[in-house]
Amino acid sequence: MAAAFDVSEPFVDTDSAARIDGDGVILLHEQLTVSVVPRNEVMLVLGMGLVVPIPLGVNNDPRRQDLPLLVDLRFAPTTDGFTFVPSDIQLHYNGNAAVPNRSTALDTRTGRVSGESRHAPGHRWECTWHNYWEFLPSAAGEEVALSKGCLGLEFPIDTIHPEQSFAVHLNGFRFRGVPLEPVEVRFRRDTRFGFVLMGVGG
Repeated sequence: MAAAFDVSEPFVDTDSAARIDGDGVILLHEQLTVSVVPRNEVMLVLGMGLVVPIPLGVNNDPRRQDLPLLVDLRFAPTTDGFTFVPSDIQLHYNGNAAVPNRSTALDTRTGRVSGESRHAPGHRWECTWHNYWEFLPSAAGEEVALSKGCLGLEFPIDTIHPEQSFAVHLNGFRFRGVPLEPVEVRFRRDTRFGFVLMGVGG
């Protein structure tokens, strides 16, 4: 089944200390890349067929509508020594700032992005935990030693529709005790195409 998705596409300003590639992966340090993946996508049209899909439905509601905003962070350091404090992240939306009220532990079980997740900007891998948003006994204010893996953040605001612009400030990163320069990642609407296989990512 083919589908069109509205997603929040990340970008950074040209004068930013960080760089971002065509997949939406942020080079935060020469030895650390980060993806910021809001879980707010909208599956606009679902259709059956590979060449000319037959529309089966149209939707304009974000995933997790009326539920707290969840943001997936993916980290890929090439050396040891990077740390991160989840509660230092700030989300800026409609003139207000929010910090995460809950965090998962770092999950290092990764697998290739496939199926319904391929349209999302970010690293071409994701974490493979069974219950992705089961918040583990990890306080958002605790420092996390980074390795390749993912960490989920929950913000105390409703899920933001991809049509709305917002920004995530990447604060709280250190390399061997030295703070990295904060980076603002901004988000705008983008429409991408993907597929689902009988409702399950293939």
